[in-house]
Amino acid sequence: MQLTNNFWLNEFTRSATAEAKGIDNTPTEQHKMALQALCVATLQPIRELINVPMIVTSGYRGRLLNIEVGGSETSQHAKGEACDFIVEGIGKVGMMRVAERIRDSIIPFDQLIFEDDGDSVWIHISYKRIGENRRECLTARFNNGEASYEVGINM
Repeated sequence: MQLTNNFWLNEFTRSATAEAKGIDNTPTEQHKMALQALCVATLQPIRELINVPMIVTSGYRGRLLNIEVGGSETSQHAKGEACDFIVEGIGKVGMMRVAERIRDSIIPFDQLIFEDDGDSVWIHISYKRIGENRRECLTARFNNGEASYEVGINM
């Protein structure tokens, strides 16, 4: 199912963990609507803003998959409202610039998190189809799998 010009549903449902563990990660119709809203309002405009392909590294997580990967009980991934993505070949500084461009744009989002685990970086973006979007900007750093958050987008 095509969600927008550049995004397809299977990008948001594929999971190596789900495949390895035999977990069905099929979204409900409500989750599909949330994913489409995320793509229409946020991801497609980001794709047009940066004008390069984005790779979804984590999208929708059904309840069992979310538990398996240690996701929060309130994770927006489990609601179809969030995804993590990278842009290949631009490195940490390039990914920081992408996060800054999103922050400085008029693109709506609930959370924009620049995530850095020391070895790699990615961007978490979420959008609420129903309710207020906070435009909250954070940086997450990981130490032994535990995240600590700072306000703002920081190197």
